[in-house]
Amino acid sequence: MSAFSYSPTIYRISYVYDVIAGIGLTTPWTYKLLYGIILQLNDGIFGTNSSLVADDPGGIFFANIGGLALCAWAWARALHYTPSNLWIDGGLKLLIVAMQIIAVANGAPTILLALGSVLFVIGAAELVTFRRHYSSAKVG
Repeated sequence: MSAFSYSPTIYRISYVYDVIAGIGLTTPWTYKLLYGIILQLNDGIFGTNSSLVADDPGGIFFANIGGLALCAWAWARALHYTPSNLWIDGGLKLLIVAMQIIAVANGAPTILLALGSVLFVIGAAELVTFRRHYSSAKVG
């Protein structure tokens, strides 16, 4: 069984999504640009004013570190596939969704729930794919 014989689509979608989502967070300049776009989308779609702080140096630093880590993790998964990556990444995505729900409940932009729904679908699909592989590996 080749590395991608049972889950190429969800695996590739996941790491491509992570690069697209993370690249805008990797520098202070791209973070501020992405921040502005997200707030405009949120206010335009939901008609609400968001309460994120764009110029907090500590927050920007942590966003940059998170974006870099996300891109590095995506790159590592793209270069070296293992079934356990599905389990790890799926679990991480579901934890991020939980944090997004908490953030929105505390005043973060509502659009995070839309992004979270995409993460939830990808994360759940990765966990299901891992489970199928693990079950078939035990049986076979």
